Amino acid sequence: MDNAALIDMMVKAGFRCTIITLHTELTAKQVTSARKRLNVVSRGGSGPLPLGSRLLGSKARVIEAALFMGAYPRGARKPLLSVDVEAVIAVHQSYLGYREALNFTPTECLSIDEAWVVAREYRSKDLVMPACRCCQLTYVALTSTNKSTCPYCSQSVVKDRFHCDVNDAAMSDRPAEELLALALNIQQLTNWGYSSHEIMKQLGLNQPEYLTALELLDYKDVERREIVALYPAGDQLVRALVSQESMPLLRSA
Repeated sequence: MDNAALIDMMVKAGFRCTIITLHTELTAKQVTSARKRLNVVSRGGSGPLPLGSRLLGSKARVIEAALFMGAYPRGARKPLLSVDVEAVIAVHQSYLGYREALNFTPTECLSIDEAWVVAREYRSKDLVMPACRCCQLTYVALTSTNKSTCPYCSQSVVKDRFHCDVNDAAMSDRPAEELLALALNIQQLTNWGYSSHEIMKQLGLNQPEYLTALELLDYKDVERREIVALYPAGDQLVRALVSQESMPLLRSA
């Protein structure tokens, strides 16, 4: 999408001036002019953007963010590298439709600006999407807190450096650079007709490492390098790219 089309899309969506200037080359005055040209009344807020800790300060807001994030990572292009504004707009529109169908309280609704903040927190690794060990539903949590509570069943998880279970154990002890190199080997073996289980056995990969390598192959080379730079430890890379829901897929493959 060219810059002119992006400007019109963001203005019509109702983003505040700060966010529009971040994604375009417009000044604040030019944003005001664009609003007048498109006959759009500004609905966005002013001042600094809210932090994730303030935005997700209640159980209701955690549920709202989880509803939005249920679709954003799947619909966005490279959400770990940048905020995809087009996806934020599209997913936010769908999110509003879901809320209406579920009869959610209007006062708790995420604005388009707040949806952008949630996407930004996810990109910056300040927000994660754990799966509740009790009800198995996925919700959102901030990495800066020592305790996260599932908003659906109220099951709490407290970070304890002396405690370790299957969810806390390292999913890979390899450097991210090694997983990147193995991804190219996987691509070659796949082209030769090897099955997923044969590839894992030959390369000595566990299932999370194999799935991570497949995810890396979906990116361009320069983007892979950027992701590896963001997550230098293999365990970090696996947790960033592989969701809990995708883990059972290979068991029936």
